[in-house]
Amino acid sequence: MKTFFLFATIVFSFIALNTYPQEDIVKSLLQNTSLKVFIDTYQANDFNTKDDTVSTIRKFSSNSAYSTDFRLNFLRIEAFINTKDIRAELGIQYGDVPLLQTPVDKQFLKYLRRANMGVRLFGNTWLDAGYLLNPVGWESSNPSQNYVSSVSVGGYFQPGSIVGIRLKHPFSDKFKSQFYFVNTYAKVPGSPIQNKSLGLVFEYYPSSKISLTNSTGFHNSKFGFNLQKLQVYNNLIFEYHNTGVFDLAAQWDFLMVENSKRQNPDLTAYMNSGMVTCRYWLSKKLNIGGRLEFYSDPDAILSNGDGGSGDHLTTYGGAVGLTFEPYKYTYFKLEYSYLKADQNLFPGNNNFRHSIIFNAGLAIF
Repeated sequence: MKTFFLFATIVFSFIALNTYPQEDIVKSLLQNTSLKVFIDTYQANDFNTKDDTVSTIRKFSSNSAYSTDFRLNFLRIEAFINTKDIRAELGIQYGDVPLLQTPVDKQFLKYLRRANMGVRLFGNTWLDAGYLLNPVGWESSNPSQNYVSSVSVGGYFQPGSIVGIRLKHPFSDKFKSQFYFVNTYAKVPGSPIQNKSLGLVFEYYPSSKISLTNSTGFHNSKFGFNLQKLQVYNNLIFEYHNTGVFDLAAQWDFLMVENSKRQNPDLTAYMNSGMVTCRYWLSKKLNIGGRLEFYSDPDAILSNGDGGSGDHLTTYGGAVGLTFEPYKYTYFKLEYSYLKADQNLFPGNNNFRHSIIFNAGLAIF
């Protein structure tokens, strides 16, 4: 933590000193700095755990990962500096989400949410470098940003945060792009989605209500005896928004890894996952949401045995929930979810889990 605060102080001071006269540093920081604060508390109850008093971690959960007890998903504090030519993002976090979702070999990063800075090259084209949020995926570990509170299994296995460089360039108001060269940190040890990757993101906005986003990551690893494994990860997102009435989002993930087929290592293996989620506003303060999902990884090229799943994993499920926002920045969420796997992975030696999840939080942004 001391290292983070030292880094934060240096970055903010550098930006201020090189953008404004020294006597205006405090004024400039106040004028160009914004703050986001997120707090989420939860209680998750799995109905089929009465015969299992030992296991309390809920498998394949990107948030609300412990059953029975009231716990803290996270406290996140994020600061942003935006000037005409320079910008920076710094964020710290604490709670179950960073503790459980940070890879074992990257625990030194668990208290960092983001830490990067960027410069404007020309027009609206920016070059950013540092610890960045991954552009892959629609769902979030932050329940307030989902139409229900939880995340699909496909979202759980999506690549984690990235460290490297990113170039953002808008071709027009309707067509935007990102190019990045980064280290990608997978959540599951041994997963192919890690180490250096080249990524491309394209966003298309055909109207004010519809958007399409396609993210593709390329990685080539060398294993023993000069065996090459080309890996291609693709994420496609469709969104529709009728503000204050109805919202819909759908995503499909595809992964191919060469020389990884379980029954024939010389063949290419594939993973597919998808989800569709929507919400309908019953009033200005109350909405109802739902999600359907599937995940198919017959050769465990991404799941890699996570949750005791061994050399294959297939799941499907759904969720429905209510969100109540009594005041600005506050929310209460109640969700029922059902998840079924092709193996007995859940407490009580069951191949399914059905749960009630309660979340209460603060989201100032």
